[in-house]
Amino acid sequence: MEIQTRVHTIFMLVGSTECGKTTFAKEVLIPGLRFEDTSRNVRANIQYLSSDQIRQEVLGYEYDKYDQVMLESSEQAFHLLFERLKMVTSFPVNAEFVVVDTTGLSEDFRAKVKEIAFQNNYNLEVIVFDYRKREDYYASERSKKLITNHINRLKKEVLGSLPREGYGKIHKVRAKDFYVAEERRANPEYQIIFEDLDAYLATILPQEQQYIIIGDVHECVDDLKGLLLDHGYKIEAGKLVVCDKLKQTKLVLVGDWIDKGKQTKDIVEFLYDNREHFLLRTWKSREFRR
Repeated sequence: MEIQTRVHTIFMLVGSTECGKTTFAKEVLIPGLRFEDTSRNVRANIQYLSSDQIRQEVLGYEYDKYDQVMLESSEQAFHLLFERLKMVTSFPVNAEFVVVDTTGLSEDFRAKVKEIAFQNNYNLEVIVFDYRKREDYYASERSKKLITNHINRLKKEVLGSLPREGYGKIHKVRAKDFYVAEERRANPEYQIIFEDLDAYLATILPQEQQYIIIGDVHECVDDLKGLLLDHGYKIEAGKLVVCDKLKQTKLVLVGDWIDKGKQTKDIVEFLYDNREHFLLRTWKSREFRR
């Protein structure tokens, strides 16, 4: 099984209790999502949000997942889960990936996760545990009735709704073969493929330089020049003159440098003539261009 995904994605796990979601998350998904680029001082921030784990945290003890007090703390646990999801997908954290480990069977829950993803400009993908063999679901005799209820709900209510709910992708795990327990290793046939990792890493600015971040120029070329003069630049015949303290500094325009103004020609010419000093963010690709 290949999971093709993009950086800045929330993975929402959907499946019955005891079906192996946590094992899949910790042994297959999270290790597959890790990446590191030492030359750019970048490593993936992967957040794992588990409703059971949060219940245990707020209760102060690692209660069994079926303990009554775990059920009674659901309201507080899910409130905290949503708040953490907002936090880790917001600036300045902006985790590269977030794994949400709950049953995911509630339409209201899925809608709330989707709302947060939309607000914070994250991709949202579902990993649904839709096993071909019913016996793959039953890991515990004590929870057999609950598992059966979850399976029926998954088959009758959830599977038909997911395609209509507008997720970036829906990945289906069809067998409980993703982890070899005897050997304590993930099944190598389960692979995570990044569709945009190179493009994402290209947005990471070199650490050895300093940067001046400028937004919303809107063709106000004279105001831009005034700002640069305030920072110590000189301008001679339309060209920037850089003093020694600014030689390791780049100017980053993060968007809206052209439109809504009346100096289109002037701003284009000024930026072009001084292009060695500027990095321009291209909105669609999220890359910086010289």
